[in-house]
Amino acid sequence: MHTRFKDYQEFTPRYRVAPPPHTFNNVLHLPQPWDFPRHSHQSFPMQGYAYNDDVIDRHNPRDRKEVRQFHKRTSSTREVITVDSIRTADTNLSEGRKRKHEDAPEGEEGKRAKLSDLFQELTSDIEIFDKENSPSMLETRNKLDYCSFLSKQVSHTIPHPRFIVFGSSLNGFSTRTSDLDITLLVEGEVLYQNPLRGVYRRLRKLTTRISECQLIEAKVPIVMFEDLQLGFEVDISINNNSGIRNTFLLRTYSRLDTRVRPLVIVVKEWAKCNNVCNSKSGLLSSYALNLMVLFFLQYSVSPQVLPSLQRMFPDTYNAYFTIDDIQKVDMEAICKSWTSENKESVGELLIKFFEYYSRHDFRGKLISVRTGSLHELPDWDSSRGFKGYINIEEPYTLENAARSVYLLSHCKDIIHEFRRKHRQLFRKGKANNLETVFSQTTY
Repeated sequence: MHTRFKDYQEFTPRYRVAPPPHTFNNVLHLPQPWDFPRHSHQSFPMQGYAYNDDVIDRHNPRDRKEVRQFHKRTSSTREVITVDSIRTADTNLSEGRKRKHEDAPEGEEGKRAKLSDLFQELTSDIEIFDKENSPSMLETRNKLDYCSFLSKQVSHTIPHPRFIVFGSSLNGFSTRTSDLDITLLVEGEVLYQNPLRGVYRRLRKLTTRISECQLIEAKVPIVMFEDLQLGFEVDISINNNSGIRNTFLLRTYSRLDTRVRPLVIVVKEWAKCNNVCNSKSGLLSSYALNLMVLFFLQYSVSPQVLPSLQRMFPDTYNAYFTIDDIQKVDMEAICKSWTSENKESVGELLIKFFEYYSRHDFRGKLISVRTGSLHELPDWDSSRGFKGYINIEEPYTLENAARSVYLLSHCKDIIHEFRRKHRQLFRKGKANNLETVFSQTTY
């Protein structure tokens, strides 16, 4: 240690400090910036000054940086400061702090006002996007009446056919580009004759209206085609009772709170724009994303936005409920039985959605909308599809709704997209508009 500092060690043994600034002729003399001792070898900054020109090298770029930082901290480059000027500055500073304290809102209301301003633009964009992509009354009626058209076409092949609409067209999360999902309910001997073959042969003849009709004879056979007259794609399955129950469950959730539908629509659009949603390519399905949003509103926010309907109404939302039972349910009474105390805007919920899933343990925990809580993974079962990648419990069959993500690389890509989007939205310390949400994350 330099000999110039030995005299001051007895006063402050933790630091090397200089005598206090002195006043002469009403003028306060402060140490010069280059009088700072070096402290790069210490884990804490120096807490004093040292009158020693040999301690710091003014020709060293690192030391010149310390000089600039000193000027920035003091907000002044004057070497001599009068006592009167210091008193004036202290008075102005105290008055400014007082005005700022008086103008600022107090308590939780003040925090809520700041958050409201922060997410106002994003919330407004989400509401506009939801209105622009909501199907019109005519489009909805055309899809719901499509079952009558199919029944007339196949009535001579299948006696008393019963087509039921399910999926996104009826679950409350439909858009103008949503496909039409229909299931054919049959029983007895007709079921063993694979009635979808008769539907396929009949629709293939309607060349003026039906385009690209094909029959996929997989474990769950499906007839797929496009209606040229109405302009949407149709998927027909057979005896998809679980799909009907899921549609009824999701439709109730969508009507419990007005923020649920806009949030789901925006998340699904983000997933499509950033290559997260495409079950055919080994990514998440649209249904899995729906469950992720619902679980987030049940579990991650406080107070919760949504409850667990299967816990509140176990006699209504169970695996034994038939289509006839569903048609008798008073959904309005169920919706009136729940009112959320959460007052957060849709924009704030969207940011928290990315924040939650950016740190969620996808491979170690099981997402359950049925209970509204996280669970430990069950024993590996190939029939249920729990392989430890992304695990989302299907509310009725208890299978893995994210079984389409069967590669570890795809799982990592999905998790990284959640994290990158969260970092992108908080890069400037505030939420952005909807264009930033949909933009592809730069690598």
